[in-house]
Amino acid sequence: MMQSNEEFVRFHGEGAYGYVHLVRYTNPDGSSFSAAVNNSYSADYDSLQRELQILRKLRGCPRIVKCFGDNLEQGLSSYGNKVHKLLLEYALGSLNAFMENYIYTDRKLPESMIKDFTRMILQEVGQVPDYWEIDFPFVGTLIYMPPESLRDGVAKKTLDLWSVGCIVLEMHTGVIPWEGVKLGDLTTRLRDGKAPEMPQSLPCEAKEFIETCFSRNHEEREEARVACCVTGF
Repeated sequence: MMQSNEEFVRFHGEGAYGYVHLVRYTNPDGSSFSAAVNNSYSADYDSLQRELQILRKLRGCPRIVKCFGDNLEQGLSSYGNKVHKLLLEYALGSLNAFMENYIYTDRKLPESMIKDFTRMILQEVGQVPDYWEIDFPFVGTLIYMPPESLRDGVAKKTLDLWSVGCIVLEMHTGVIPWEGVKLGDLTTRLRDGKAPEMPQSLPCEAKEFIETCFSRNHEEREEARVACCVTGF
């Protein structure tokens, strides 16, 4: 990457292997861009380096987040510790405005916007394999995972449809699924086949759609995709 001035915008979140900042970069020619900067400490350098290598190989592929540069950058944390940085593409255009105005401010989304984004998400789900084996008890973030992801050791496309239900519920309420439930308790509830609770205030169409996504019968979840295409939700 060419030398750029950077401006910290906001802290996005923290995980087991690092934390993410939104940073705005200004190039010498006056142009600028925003990046989600994944910061990891030296102990997790290898993991971040592998992520960079994978993303470099996938450059140019549709629907794959873009990484900037061919090498990890280095910097210091707010505590003065050395960190390694992976710069990732940040949402552009209208999607960027959507993220700024809603996702990062815990606001409920308008009904029309929820339907539009639900259709977009379902199109993405249609691109994944029907079946793949996994080596972990769940793949992804636990609050969006279905009960079978903790039991079977197998991931199917219907797993993603459960996750879609969680996302649609979150867009309606402005609250993440399983809010306030501790990790150990959540694991127990999922093993018991339970789903996130839905408030009575949900619109009828949305409630039916989410209930279909949360069906214990995996194949019935496919009806949610059909319903969205036919009725708009």
